Amino acid sequence: MHPTREVEIVAGTPPGGGQDRPARALIEVLEKHRLVGQPVKLTNIPGRGGGNAWDYLRTKTGDPHVLAINSPTIISNKLLGVSDLDYAALTPLANLYTEYPIFIVRADSPIENVAELARRLKADTAGVRIALATAIGNTNHIALARLTRHAGGDVKALTIDVFDSARYAIAHVVDGKAELAVITAVSAVPELTAGTLRTVTLSGP
Repeated sequence: MHPTREVEIVAGTPPGGGQDRPARALIEVLEKHRLVGQPVKLTNIPGRGGGNAWDYLRTKTGDPHVLAINSPTIISNKLLGVSDLDYAALTPLANLYTEYPIFIVRADSPIENVAELARRLKADTAGVRIALATAIGNTNHIALARLTRHAGGDVKALTIDVFDSARYAIAHVVDGKAELAVITAVSAVPELTAGTLRTVTLSGP
């Protein structure tokens, strides 16, 4: 079976976000190798950690021409009450890629390494303002929570600003409105290359 009309791929983040980039890469491959035989368009519906995009997909039940990029928040959104959508209501097609979280700070940040970050999180958990993408309960938040708990800090006291895109979280740190961001690693490549931001390393120099 082949598509008989335009195919729509839905991303739950704005342009440049964690679901947008792989969607664009997928469309490029499909078009370059003429794998679909029909036009393929991208629709960005950010919000609620992908929840708005999946709600849209749910309105297209039975339409094989509408697909969405998924992420682990399809499970955590329901657990946290962000959405009533059960992941079992959607049909997974393929696991295309894996992303890794990264802890980043401004280049002039006093947080040099994980040991220093852990010390800060233990001494004054709420005092470290953190930018997070793209949702409470996602893999980035889980990584942050596990580090905080390991350090002896209060996970519930974390001061977090949540953004629909890692690019917005990065801007929050660059502007000095947050001290730390926990995002997908690839999202910060431009700032890391320019030296505006740096990673929180496992150990000192």
